[in-house]
Amino acid sequence: MTDSALDTTNVLLGIMAAVSVLEAIAMIVVLAVVIRLYRQTIAVVRDVQRQIAPLAARVDDLAAVAGSALADVKSVTSRTAAGAEGVDAAVRTAMNLAGTAAGTAGSSIGRKAVGVIGIIKGVRAAYQSFTRRPSQPSGSEAQEGRDDGPTASDAKPDSPFTATGAGS
Repeated sequence: MTDSALDTTNVLLGIMAAVSVLEAIAMIVVLAVVIRLYRQTIAVVRDVQRQIAPLAARVDDLAAVAGSALADVKSVTSRTAAGAEGVDAAVRTAMNLAGTAAGTAGSSIGRKAVGVIGIIKGVRAAYQSFTRRPSQPSGSEAQEGRDDGPTASDAKPDSPFTATGAGS
């Protein structure tokens, strides 16, 4: 080999060595930047954890309070449902008793009222038959179709409101 060939090879080897040194320096700089970013990220994460810890404790306390409140609501709801069933049964019983009492009172009063109404209608019919004039009504009264009410002859024999049915 000649000297000129060796010089060229030495120059190329020198350039390659310089590039390798520059690459090593670049890698060291990148490594330093990555380490610095990692440390900053860890510091931020720890700071966030310090801020979140009290909030997490508060949330746990609120969850415990909400759980006890829910248990209270369930207890009150079950007692209210049981009370409502009791009230419903009492109302049904009272309504049944009131219906029975009303039916008994109605039948008792109805029997007495039928007799009283029959007597009143009989007295009214007798009064109208005694106070009625034997003459025909005048023309204006006949045209108006005036009715003086029921008479003794209008009453049905089987009706409970007649004087004969008053004895029941």
